[in-house]
Amino acid sequence: MEKSRDNNLPNGNKKSSEASVLRQPPFPLHGERVPEGRERGRHSYQLAYPDRVAILKENARKNRLVQTDAEKVLWEYLRRNALGVRFRRQFIIGDFITDFACIEKKLVVEVDGQYHLTDEQIEEDGKRTYHISQLGFRVIRFSNEEIMTDINKVISIIKTNLNEQ
Repeated sequence: MEKSRDNNLPNGNKKSSEASVLRQPPFPLHGERVPEGRERGRHSYQLAYPDRVAILKENARKNRLVQTDAEKVLWEYLRRNALGVRFRRQFIIGDFITDFACIEKKLVVEVDGQYHLTDEQIEEDGKRTYHISQLGFRVIRFSNEEIMTDINKVISIIKTNLNEQ
């Protein structure tokens, strides 16, 4: 794998300046919907380069196994179509792993821990939000504290965003 691509992973590592440019791959997209009888479970909004897909999938799997307390609490309110739509956790969109995504309503919910308050991370989160929004998704963010102290308000905001579609 090329070095510039290695540095552009969503696992918290530094990203190269090339990360700020939304790229359209010149090949069939990972996740692109395909005709019946071919591979299942693929979506056109996923644009990860093929050489990154395995790494992203592995990182998403690890993230699902080790959730923060806030993610666990929020997932209990989102899982099993509790809000009338299906949410997926640690879902790959583009070159990023989102905390929670509702594909039907094109909504991403991010849960931000304390480290998201640093200037560097605020800038990275802004780039991440921009790229995901360029793929047609709305991104809303909540802090761990918001989820742990006022989950009803968080769920109300999510419901409002779901209804805006």
